[in-house]
Amino acid sequence: MTKILVVEDDAAIRTGIKEALQNEGYTVETASDGLEGLDAASSFYPDLIISDINMPNLDGYGLIEKLQKNDLTKTIPFIFLSIKSENKDVFKGLQLGADDYLPKPFRIADLLAKVKLRLDKVQRIKETELIKEREKLRKYLCDIMKKPLISIKGYSEILVDDLINTDHYELALEIRNSAIVLDEVLSRYLEYARKELNTARNNDEDLKSIQEQLEELLIKLCR
Repeated sequence: MTKILVVEDDAAIRTGIKEALQNEGYTVETASDGLEGLDAASSFYPDLIISDINMPNLDGYGLIEKLQKNDLTKTIPFIFLSIKSENKDVFKGLQLGADDYLPKPFRIADLLAKVKLRLDKVQRIKETELIKEREKLRKYLCDIMKKPLISIKGYSEILVDDLINTDHYELALEIRNSAIVLDEVLSRYLEYARKELNTARNNDEDLKSIQEQLEELLIKLCR
């Protein structure tokens, strides 16, 4: 479940934001100033932070500056709330690393819209990174497994020809057949991976068909 940290020294505003976010299905943690927010961010590790600027002990600017110095928290999306709505204040917040800014007083609907926008953007980034990692894995498997498979298939063919009239013929034949099946499994997997990375252009039936073929080949290999 998506976690959001609300850092706000005004108890009424803090409670109102928390209830609105919880009604949308978010898990919410709150803090009454920047120091509490800093501790909460390190332990709660939210998916997004909403913070006021003018707060005691540590203001919003100080909070985001400290969060930006921590590798575990520097990438958390950050939305500023403040009665300071002049351009210089907006610019300072964004310059420090904030992703968005909402001047007080604000409508809850506007805040929820900004929250959704930021979370959707983070999700798209994560999906893009996942696709990149899957593509790297696909290429890695191809490079690592294809070369030895070519050698195994080639040498086993030689053995089959040389041992056709000996007691070792069946063993050589088994090696060759296993290599052929393994090569087919890898090819099917790579095809499945390519389809999965392009789901927008391929329907579920295409993926299901390839997956079923892959499972059949794996069963055959394990016999």
